Amino acid sequence: MTSLPHLFALAHGVDPAMLDGPESCLFCGAPCRPARPASSLLRDTFGAIGSLARPASRWACEGCALCMREDCEVPLCDGTRRRVGKAAMRMHSWAVTPTGATAYTKAHRAELAAVLLDPPTAGLWGASVADSGQKQLLYMGVVNQPGPGPGCASRCWAAAAATSSAAPSGSANTSATCCGGWACDACDGRATATAAARPSGRLIPWKNVTLDRILLAYPTKRRH
Repeated sequence: MTSLPHLFALAHGVDPAMLDGPESCLFCGAPCRPARPASSLLRDTFGAIGSLARPASRWACEGCALCMREDCEVPLCDGTRRRVGKAAMRMHSWAVTPTGATAYTKAHRAELAAVLLDPPTAGLWGASVADSGQKQLLYMGVVNQPGPGPGCASRCWAAAAATSSAAPSGSANTSATCCGGWACDACDGRATATAAARPSGRLIPWKNVTLDRILLAYPTKRRH
């Protein structure tokens, strides 16, 4: 099993051998060594018991240890780095691959949306979107397969947004595997699924929607 914290650890140069073992991580559920007590990462204010992947485990993986840091240097999507002394990980959104982890603030919504709509086309990837900055979310992230290709998701979203019944001819990629199974009306029913999840049932152009609506098509958090 590969978890988002495992990808995060690889992005930080952790030896893959350190990410395997006979135990399971309390937080993400991935294999781990009996070396780091999970209690060392649990704060007194931690209350998300229902989100723990392996509640009976006493151990935490190296990836979760990195993902739950409070004080560290954060690499932002604009190429800058900043030192954060408190809530460094949880106050940012993250896009993660085995070769890099990039942080996004609320000022980088457009940049984060671009990654979610046109994800990496090679290798595993994942994302975690911070809403309040009060909770640790990275350990709950989902690992995704490579994206379908540049522009595919945004074209499908735009086509689905044009109408709730059928996408305009020629305005979307109509491949059956478009967007990894989440697609517009011309593809695999993405418009229907998205419309059903919204109170109005009406689709609107992706450029005008908030990140939480975009995430209806690209889930980034494990649900228990």
